[in-house]
Amino acid sequence: MSGNIFNSKGVHVGVVNGLSIFDLAGKKLFNLKGTNIYRLSGELVGHLSVAQGTEKRLDRSTDNLFAPKAVLMGERTVTEIKVPAITDAKLSIGRWFKREGDSITIEEPLVEIDTDNVTHEIRAPATGILSKILVRDGGTVEPGTVVGMINQV
Repeated sequence: MSGNIFNSKGVHVGVVNGLSIFDLAGKKLFNLKGTNIYRLSGELVGHLSVAQGTEKRLDRSTDNLFAPKAVLMGERTVTEIKVPAITDAKLSIGRWFKREGDSITIEEPLVEIDTDNVTHEIRAPATGILSKILVRDGGTVEPGTVVGMINQV
């Protein structure tokens, strides 16, 4: 089984590859047996349902398993923008659609990631201000690399 995982609001939150579930940064989080989601320790924590083709959906009670990483800094929350685990091939930043200081909304396309054959978009994991671009256009990246930061408002 392989495909993308979407939460109950339709936000892309993870990837299924075989019997494993990964976050968008490529970190293995869970095991999958049928439609049951298990922690790596073996504890049953949720269920998937098939949406369209290879798309999988989470129910609301399972959404919290894939919350974006956010860090509270003083009175603001900062969310990392990470390169998803899309391939083992060489990746590079194609171009940013936004500049530092621009307002962004969740799921808005932020940056293109290029492989040898395909161009992918990274979408905003949160609403806020693009506070920092850490890897500029043309920079080489690996899955899991933090390429930018969002200050949530």
